[in-house]
Amino acid sequence: MGWASAGLSVVLYLAGSNIGSGWIVMLAAALVAAPALDLVTAAVTSRHTNLAISVSGPPRVGGTRLRVQVTRPAGVTSLRISAADGESRGTVRGQMATITGVATLPRGVHDAVSVRAETVGPLGLAVARRRHQVATNRLIGPSTLPCPVRVRTGIAGVEADRAAGHADDEIASIRPFVQGDPRRLVHWRSTARHGQVMVREHIRVGGGGQLLLVMDGGTWTQEAADLACTVLASLAEQATADGHDVLVAIDGSLITWEAGSIGTLAAVPPAHGVPARPLDMPPAVPNPPAVTLRCRDGHLIVLASSAPDVQLDSMQEVRAWLQP
Repeated sequence: MGWASAGLSVVLYLAGSNIGSGWIVMLAAALVAAPALDLVTAAVTSRHTNLAISVSGPPRVGGTRLRVQVTRPAGVTSLRISAADGESRGTVRGQMATITGVATLPRGVHDAVSVRAETVGPLGLAVARRRHQVATNRLIGPSTLPCPVRVRTGIAGVEADRAAGHADDEIASIRPFVQGDPRRLVHWRSTARHGQVMVREHIRVGGGGQLLLVMDGGTWTQEAADLACTVLASLAEQATADGHDVLVAIDGSLITWEAGSIGTLAAVPPAHGVPARPLDMPPAVPNPPAVTLRCRDGHLIVLASSAPDVQLDSMQEVRAWLQP
C-alpha cells in the first residue's frame, strides 16, 4: 500500500508540474507524507510495545504452546502477532491483550523461541516489524501416532501368537481343561485319547515378551531421522500402553522405554540445534529386533520381523504404515 501511494504521488507530481496545477502538486505531497507519517507512528508504537512470552506443553512436535501477553501504548494501530516457528497468530487492537497458540517447533534442541510482532500504522499504509525471543532450553521429541493394529498384529504379532498358544512348537505340556481356559487351547488329539477335554500349556519365548526396536548406525539425513524417530516413538508408546516391555537400541545405547523417554529422541542427530554426525552402531542384543530402521540413500527403510520391508519417504507414508 505504501509503495502504491508513493508511485501515485510521483505520477501526480509530474502531472501537476507539467500543467502548472498547484492543487495536484499538493495532493502528491500529501500522498508522500501519509505513508511516511504512518511508518513513523508504527515504528514508535512498535518500539514501546512489550511482549511477555511463556512456553508450555509436552516436549514433542506440535505440543508446544505459546502465551503472549501484549502491553503497548494507547492508539488506533493494530498489532499482528505470529510465531516465527509456528502458527500462533492474533491481532491486538487495544492496549493489553493475551494471545495463545501452537508453535510447530521441529524435533531437536531449542535454546529460544521467537515471536514476530507486526505493528500496523493508523492509516494501514505501513508496517513495523520486530522479532522478540524468549530463552527456553526445550528438548522437542518427535510426534507420536496411535498404532494399535500395527503393534498387535504387526511387530507384536509373533509374541502375541506365542503367548496365546497359536504355535504348536511352543507347547510345554498337556493338561486337563479347567474352567476359564480359552477354547482355542483345546488339544483335540489328546482329548480323544484321554476321553476328557485336554488343553495345551504354553510358554512365552523371545526375550520374555520384550519388544526390541533398533535404529541402525551410520549417516542419516534429517528428514529420514525425523521419520525414524516418529516410527520409534509411536511403536514404543503404543506397545508400552498395550503392556509390552520395550527396549530401544539407538546411537550405541540400549534404553528401556518408559515415561519421558521420548525426550531422548530429540537429540538424535541430525536435528534442529544438533550437528549432523554418523550414529553409532547399536549394541549387541541376544534376541532379534521386532523392527529395524535404516537409512538407505536418504530413504527410511523399515524392516519388521512379521511384516514386509517398506520404504517410507513422508509423514503421510509413515501414518499409513503405522495405521494399516
